[in-house]
Amino acid sequence: MYFLFVCYCLVSINILIVGKNIQYYNNNAQEFYSRTINADLSDNYKAFTSYLPEQAHILDAGCGVGRDTRYCLSQRYQVTAFDGSTEMVK
Repeated sequence: MYFLFVCYCLVSINILIVGKNIQYYNNNAQEFYSRTINADLSDNYKAFTSYLPEQAHILDAGCGVGRDTRYCLSQRYQVTAFDGSTEMVK
């Protein structure tokens, strides 16, 4: 019984935290886009893609405004992208 209560509390806390994160990004999507869309991540992208086979399929979980997805698509990778914030993916 104690174990179930602890699990319930942890799940409840997680829902609150995730909900607040999504709310934050929904409320600040345009500002986040403006600040990050032109960030130079070329070194990071090169390091990441060096581990991938040609035509890899990438899962971009938490894709935000799609900056990384856009890069991967431009390199001819297949990408499945999603984000909990509906405003970020518009």
